[in-house]
Amino acid sequence: MPPKSRSKPAASATRTAPAPAPAPAPAAAPPSAFSASAEPTRAAESAPVPAAPKPESDDILLQDWTPLGQCLDHRIGQAVWRHRAAPLFADNKVPNLVHDSGAQSQRGARLLQAWCRERADRGDLPARIVLCEAGMGTGLHLRYFLDAFRERAQVAGTDWYERLQVFATDVAPDTIRQAFDRGLFAPHAGRVELGYMDVLQPGLFRSAHSGRSVDLRGHVHLMLANYVLDTLPMDIFRRQRGPRPGAGNGDPGAWWEGVLVRTWLRRADLLGGYTDRALDDVRKAARDEDDPSLDLLADVWTLVQLELRAWPVDLSGNPDLGELERVADAQEAALGADHALLRDGTVVNHSAAALRALVRLAATLAEGGMVLVRDVATVTPEAAAHPRAYQNYGPTSAAGVNLVQADGWFGAGQAPHGATLHKPHHDGARNQATRLLVRGELPRTVAEFETAFDGVEVARAADLADQAREATKPADAMELYRQAVLLEPTNWHLLAEAARSALAEARRPDLAAAIAHRGLQLNERYSPELWNVYGDAQFALGDFNAARQAYAHGLQVHPTHARLHYCMAVAEANRGRFDAAFRHAGEALATDRTGAYRSDTLQVLDACLRGSQRKVELEDERLKTRSDR
Repeated sequence: MPPKSRSKPAASATRTAPAPAPAPAPAAAPPSAFSASAEPTRAAESAPVPAAPKPESDDILLQDWTPLGQCLDHRIGQAVWRHRAAPLFADNKVPNLVHDSGAQSQRGARLLQAWCRERADRGDLPARIVLCEAGMGTGLHLRYFLDAFRERAQVAGTDWYERLQVFATDVAPDTIRQAFDRGLFAPHAGRVELGYMDVLQPGLFRSAHSGRSVDLRGHVHLMLANYVLDTLPMDIFRRQRGPRPGAGNGDPGAWWEGVLVRTWLRRADLLGGYTDRALDDVRKAARDEDDPSLDLLADVWTLVQLELRAWPVDLSGNPDLGELERVADAQEAALGADHALLRDGTVVNHSAAALRALVRLAATLAEGGMVLVRDVATVTPEAAAHPRAYQNYGPTSAAGVNLVQADGWFGAGQAPHGATLHKPHHDGARNQATRLLVRGELPRTVAEFETAFDGVEVARAADLADQAREATKPADAMELYRQAVLLEPTNWHLLAEAARSALAEARRPDLAAAIAHRGLQLNERYSPELWNVYGDAQFALGDFNAARQAYAHGLQVHPTHARLHYCMAVAEANRGRFDAAFRHAGEALATDRTGAYRSDTLQVLDACLRGSQRKVELEDERLKTRSDR
């Protein structure tokens, strides 16, 4: 009974400790307006909806009305980033494939090469080139970046790679430890130092190996910040004009609303299914500020429900009021006063912490240095006019960065050291955007950035993969995948998807094995899916031992991967190792949270029971034969 393949490859679906952004305290109970309780998606609605239903009688209030950027749910997410990040990447609860696939690394290496060439041509290329990545996550983006840059330098016959001094940083010890244990940067030994750095305190590096501290501020030539700003706290405000509610016939001028959050524990009677701790412990943890308390709340996060509201707030003492006014004025100017999106007021998605991080990142740069930022973002006035609270990825959270706000702020010349923020030719339509923050004059490097990170070009391979998923003929799908891989030959995630299609749709296990093998050459340590599809292809080819070994490798990468356990159960049952098959089938059932493989796993268990019973019968028959002699 070979493992069953999915009928279609799944579409691919994005980290550090923040400081709360300034926000006002509420003055009164909130009206039921503007936003509502986060339902199962746990993301705020993008338009006004009716008031949320009253909590059930067994719901427990964990935190009363609190500004969005400081709410309990967001703080839980930050604790998870700090202490449990690695497993989130392993099972793609955090959709990291978009930036860990190698495609963005190739573009970044191209940019650094252009920078080196421009600096070398004008005679001021530094003898030591300092490269730092903030919030490296798995570290794959930086690893592939270094691989690609080394190859480019070798082809060009330069010593630019040898000049690199690299700092690979995160706030999560488990991601640092994982990168070390798996030898991720072994091909660049002596050049990369792993350590800790908070994107809100960039440049302050502490080595994970020696514990030494290094102040990088003013010395960095390239800072990488990939999908890290979206984890920082943000707030939502809306400017209204006319009489303020409850103010009678008072000031008819502008006034503000702010989104606040109330946090509940739903179905406290189910608490025992998530933790051995008592309800009083959970209540106390919600009041505490320390990470151990937040870790307890992360255990019961499934039972946490948010209620979002907006109410009038007094921003007269808020240090960001001038910036909020500037953004609101710019929104109204860009859209026009009569635009439908402004009918109920002017929304400002205030990415205050992300903006502050950009300013501090700029301060880490040496003269002629640059910060390369890529993130989930809003890039048009229309998108920025919708209230967009953060989205949850498991117990973590992220919010699209308001790059409309950032573009305007830096465009107003407010950045330190004369840093300028540059856009590519197009941002594209996938809510992923790139910016280059430059200190000094680098016209050729900026021109290369505008082309290399053009949103239309960046999305070409992804567009082809989308078409491949929709193709009705397997041959057409494989041709589209071939074209996509030609554009991004080091994209191991794309190779995994193409291999799955070759196996499930084209019925070409030989081709699937070859494609998956190429992907494993690129990423054997972090992709359970590559090992999974490679094992399935070997199983279909009749090499059951190679299949079982592939599944075992995949489980080393991701020990709680439900499908790998199911496939391993099939492989062990196929060779009559029913005890091992029982263990893997049990793990498959325990880790299959969606029930996707439950029916198939139960069939395997049934086959194992029958096979095990047959072995007992054979043993009994042999013993009977011996006794009859």
